[in-house]
Amino acid sequence: MAAVRNRPMRRLSSSQELDLRPILEGIEASGLADIRQAVAAKDATAFEPSYRQMMSQCLGCHVAAEKPFLRPRIPQTPATHMIDLQAIP
Repeated sequence: MAAVRNRPMRRLSSSQELDLRPILEGIEASGLADIRQAVAAKDATAFEPSYRQMMSQCLGCHVAAEKPFLRPRIPQTPATHMIDLQAIP
């Protein structure tokens, strides 16, 4: 999303310019809004399909920008913490 804000226009192989801002606005209004709603409601059941939908929308934008190799994926394992918060013995 930051990439679109920093460089919203992409030149395609056809030499045409693609404005990614309307695509991002659509993702923010639908997929991201659904995720925010699920998080605010602490609804884990609603979160996963919303997350999958947004990931699909992100891939759709990448394909439109001729970057299909940028394939977002759902993490297979939880993130690890960089700092050990255990008390020092």
